[in-house]
Amino acid sequence: MSGVEAPRAQVGFAVRRGRQKSQIHRPDPGSGSDPGSGCRRNGGPDGVGWQAAALRALVLSFGLGSASFLLAQSAPTEWSVDAAQSRLTVNVLPAGLFASALHTHHFQPEEWSGEIAWDPGHPGGVRVEVRVAAGSLRDRQPKLSAKDIAKVEGQARSPEILDAERFPKILFEARQLEGAQLPSGAAGEFRGTLAGTLTLHGQSRPIQFPIQGRVWAERLEANAAVTFKQSDFSIKPYATALGTIAVRDEVTVEIALVAVPRRRADSAAPAPR
Repeated sequence: MSGVEAPRAQVGFAVRRGRQKSQIHRPDPGSGSDPGSGCRRNGGPDGVGWQAAALRALVLSFGLGSASFLLAQSAPTEWSVDAAQSRLTVNVLPAGLFASALHTHHFQPEEWSGEIAWDPGHPGGVRVEVRVAAGSLRDRQPKLSAKDIAKVEGQARSPEILDAERFPKILFEARQLEGAQLPSGAAGEFRGTLAGTLTLHGQSRPIQFPIQGRVWAERLEANAAVTFKQSDFSIKPYATALGTIAVRDEVTVEIALVAVPRRRADSAAPAPR
């Protein structure tokens, strides 16, 4: 351990210096002391002082090194998304001639999960996976009736939009955190951009998620939002009545994420496959 080696070198230096000076200033054989070095041969006051200082430095360095090691060991590196405390929302805005009279749709999944692997000691490398069951998306627009919501959800799952029966899983994967601003220790605030891939409707496209949050011993919180086009994933935006009732091509995904260390998430529901 590097924290132990430095004090050893200090002890060695003290011994060598005493020997060098004793070779130049030879003591009187009957005196029992070395006037040049100021040290008694049998370990007088100055020699004891050097050794005591070296011992104190050794103990301090060992203590600091041990504390740093324990801190690094205590910082979790693998996390599981707590879906019960987190929120993922897909916002689909209206378009067409009657857009002002229509409502924005807020789809949230009932079945989704995620894992994060992140070592603060190696901040650039990160592994994030978020999986969503496409057929579990529910419209949370409170101004729609139950009948209208059922109709909207059926349209979203249909072969014309998500084709959830054929492509049951939506997947986001990231392997890099770019432009990261991270805490100096194992806890604190962070921000950056997750560079990854979104797989939707059987199509995979690169995507970047600006993200910010904070982390400490037993909890990781993060907020992120990204906008992309449905047409980039071979999805034709919904439209009817000659396009007078429609939705925009762009959709926005917002995530308010809470994750806990993997050892505490053993009882979580299995991930959708």
